[in-house]
Amino acid sequence: TSQLNVIHMTLARVIANFSAESEEEISVTAGCVIRVINTEDDGWCNVEYDGKVGLFPGTYLSYEDVPAQVDSDIGDSEADSINEVEENDKEFVNEEESLDETVSAETEDDDKENSTEEEEKIEETPEQRAIRKEAERKKHRKNVINEIRYTEDDYVKDIGIIVNVFSNPMREEGLLSPADMVGLFSNIEVIVNVNQKLLAELNANEDDETILIGKIFLGMADFFKMYTAYCANQPKAMQVLDRVGKNPQFKAFTDNAMVDPACRGLTLFSFLIKPIQRICKYPLLL
Repeated sequence: TSQLNVIHMTLARVIANFSAESEEEISVTAGCVIRVINTEDDGWCNVEYDGKVGLFPGTYLSYEDVPAQVDSDIGDSEADSINEVEENDKEFVNEEESLDETVSAETEDDDKENSTEEEEKIEETPEQRAIRKEAERKKHRKNVINEIRYTEDDYVKDIGIIVNVFSNPMREEGLLSPADMVGLFSNIEVIVNVNQKLLAELNANEDDETILIGKIFLGMADFFKMYTAYCANQPKAMQVLDRVGKNPQFKAFTDNAMVDPACRGLTLFSFLIKPIQRICKYPLLL
């Protein structure tokens, strides 16, 4: 049988005979009044009847015309149990009130501590505030610089894969016509050179305090214009890729290239889209 998990229970009248089919259930005849402890999601209830606790179907219960207090419908053992529950209810209320008082006192203490902390912050001198703000600024700047350096290094490696694993080998094998090569890869070699130069500038000064990230990007502004041609060619590149992808030789080549550990299982399309993703991310990083 189940254990009582709440103290306050509700009275209900049994509207039809029910015979238990397992040890967890209890049998009750129609007309009897029982105590409902709680109702489960499946509609079954944990109930108390004649000193026993068990499961009972909720569909066999009615909460209408139920006595507000103990009457003749409930046996002596039930009455004793109900009276005991009522006494427990009173004790529970007293415990609740005592607990509320304790929590209230603890809350007041916490409020006092928080108030003290806030007062200490308010009492921060202008010099202390300036020092704290500068430390936060330097930390944020360092995080941004490291993010730019690390992601740029990964990006240069990825676009290098486009050239070294896909473009150059395809050209050497004569897998595609010159027109399709240009349509698929556009000016990727120029893009690689641009970002290799940017990465070298970022790594030239490893001092996060003195490196001028903004100046580096301003100096690269004209070189970034090379992305215009690559981005404009993207729709054509997708058309070419879709068409030549039906060529068994081309498909075999790209499938074999994906086995290269450097590709990490990524498709040619996944690499071709990276320059467009990268150029759009620079404003967010800065």
